[in-house]
Amino acid sequence: KAFELLQVIQLPNYRTALKLRAIQRKMQLHRVDAREIVNVLSQSDLPPSSEEIGEGEMEPVINEVCFMAERNADTTIVSCADLVLTWILQLFDSNYIGAVKVKQFTTALVIMGSGRLLDKLKYLFDTF
Repeated sequence: KAFELLQVIQLPNYRTALKLRAIQRKMQLHRVDAREIVNVLSQSDLPPSSEEIGEGEMEPVINEVCFMAERNADTTIVSCADLVLTWILQLFDSNYIGAVKVKQFTTALVIMGSGRLLDKLKYLFDTF
């Protein structure tokens, strides 16, 4: 229903940005700073960016990020983690194998966190 209200916005760039913001808020990732997400990613043992990562490898990282969101608000880790994992798989797993590239996973988490866009892009360009 929230997306239906956004259809009145004529410029597609603005409409897309507001849809991403709505998704970010639904997943509660706006409550987690991108720098905290970067710390979680750097502490996890993810394979190189060109390799694929399965659901089982994504879940601990997503759970840690959602734990931070829960700490900053009244959300549950389970609902946050389920939404984030489903969103990432729907977005990047076109073959429905339950895996995405590490680069896609990292980019999605960092971009959806709160913080300055310049800081997020700097991290992503330095990493990849």
